[in-house]
Amino acid sequence: IARQADENDVVIVEDDIFGDTAFGERRPFPMRAFSPNAILCSGFSKTVAPGIRIGWVHSVNYMRKIASLKIHE
Repeated sequence: IARQADENDVVIVEDDIFGDTAFGERRPFPMRAFSPNAILCSGFSKTVAPGIRIGWVHSVNYMRKIASLKIHE
């Protein structure tokens, strides 16, 4: 999926909110591990309090753009 997205200039936005609850000995790799064009976001407010809305976002190629969108909001 990551290779196809890279070849076709498609950005993957992955919400990994349940990644820590995966079964098995290891946590599955997020798409970001396979593509620098993937944007990974998640949060932990649902485990603390559903109404708080605390989360994070990370991207190799798009962090400046994401930060500028937050600043100009």
